Amino acid sequence: MKRCLAALLALCALLSLCACGAAAPETDGGTFSLDILDTGKSDCIIVGRCANHILREQKPVRIFAYADMESRIKRCMERRPEDENLTEAQMKKRITEIDRNRAKYYAFFSGQKWGARENYDLLVNTSGADIKEMSSALCGYLETLFE
Repeated sequence: MKRCLAALLALCALLSLCACGAAAPETDGGTFSLDILDTGKSDCIIVGRCANHILREQKPVRIFAYADMESRIKRCMERRPEDENLTEAQMKKRITEIDRNRAKYYAFFSGQKWGARENYDLLVNTSGADIKEMSSALCGYLETLFE
């Protein structure tokens, strides 16, 4: 249950933020990876940073959340800092640049394609989704998995 609560909090927090804000440079309002690791000592959630590849020997639960561009732009526009005045076109450009850099980073360190389904246990499409409802569904999945 502790893992489920941690995953719920992480998913809510991450999907509420976007790369356009300084608070979460590794998220873009809809696409990120979440790895939940149980080392036997304590639970751990690692977001991004090739965790699914680096920790592959530990057998983490590897979750990749994604959304269509329209949903990502909308989420970022809603969550951006008040003093940030990007147009939707500028926001799309920023998200695309972040995706490109993330893919390069992942390929460099893992030799694999970022976001490829074979690298994850669960892919979650958050397009147009209510994040709290999505988080509850994820908790249900994790509770079943960890029983």
